[in-house]
Amino acid sequence: MEIGNYNDTVTLPVMNLLYSPSSYRFLVRADRTYVRLIETNLVTSLLWADGIELLNIIVDTSVTLPYKLNVPWTQVQLLKRILARAHYVVLQILKGNTLDMIEVVTLKPFMQVPADND
Repeated sequence: MEIGNYNDTVTLPVMNLLYSPSSYRFLVRADRTYVRLIETNLVTSLLWADGIELLNIIVDTSVTLPYKLNVPWTQVQLLKRILARAHYVVLQILKGNTLDMIEVVTLKPFMQVPADND
């Protein structure tokens, strides 16, 4: 997963796929898709999987996605800055050990964060 803006990006691994990337299809429901940073004393997590479904079209089954990703402490402040302003969220589908990018799934297009109405 890549979250970024004009200047910075944070990349977090989501999962390894058992089959070739062409064996899967993503269904993204934009109205239900969000990312939210949750901080506790020991761990910072990114909640993200609501509104996203991964289907394995070869075996005709849904693949369970992790609903949260742990954010390394070295990236927490940068991720907070990115999420506070206009940003995008994409999933990069990479090919095996070569890490060649096969596909990009847009979860949130580059957009403004709503301003607080105080």
